[in-house]
Amino acid sequence: MYTGLRPGELCALACEDINLAAGTLQVQRAITSRGTFKVPKTGKPRTVMLLPPALEACRTLLSLAAGRKPLGVTVYLTRHESRTDTITPLLTPGTLARKKRVNQWFVPTAWNTKWATIQKRAEIRPRRPYQTRHTYACWCLTARGNLAFISKQMGHKDFTMLVEVYAKWMDDESPNELQHIWKGIQNQKHRTIS
Repeated sequence: MYTGLRPGELCALACEDINLAAGTLQVQRAITSRGTFKVPKTGKPRTVMLLPPALEACRTLLSLAAGRKPLGVTVYLTRHESRTDTITPLLTPGTLARKKRVNQWFVPTAWNTKWATIQKRAEIRPRRPYQTRHTYACWCLTARGNLAFISKQMGHKDFTMLVEVYAKWMDDESPNELQHIWKGIQNQKHRTIS
């Protein structure tokens, strides 16, 4: 919820992608429903700055992952090119599995079942896991976050899509907008003069 990650990106996260000191994670791969690793949707890795709840979740997940062995995975860059990453699964079905032989990585479709159970226990309305991205975007927009920053965090090519999809969540005319702009202009003047 607090990262804006796509489900395939979340399931493909590795311990090596988390930097607790910097408060960031690197999105370098995604996993498909068939269990194939690929580069993120934009084709480029991105750095996501973590909000406090996401940072705390990463701390917990890293502590649960302590002692896991790194695995070699093939990440497809194109249909004909690939790279091999040696990484430790951050989220793995093996953590609570009753069977001895299980996949080492969740795939987005398997995550759906886990997500449904979480929602049922929390007694909240059922939603698809992908909708957590929408929640993140709406929270950031209603908190008046910078559109370019939010778009980059979510892995969009530019902020056009963000504006088109989430325009209804953005105030187009709030009574405090002019004061907000004026305060920003005044702060810039003070920095320029100083």
